[in-house]
Amino acid sequence: MEQQSPLKNSKRSDAHRRADQRYKKKITRKGIDFKTEEEADLLEFISRMPNFSQRIKDLLREMMEEEKI
Repeated sequence: MEQQSPLKNSKRSDAHRRADQRYKKKITRKGIDFKTEEEADLLEFISRMPNFSQRIKDLLREMMEEEKI
């Protein structure tokens, strides 16, 4: 028996699945690991941030600007 993708079993339309695939081609994900016990304070702090991803991007851009001296 052929195994189906989890998305195939959803109620999403074919058009929506195609849009998802186009989106996936346009993004790159970068992960960050935290030590659960040693960095619990960081995990708690970022859990309260409304948009962690955007904050990291903003910080990276600030760092890039500082290098442009």
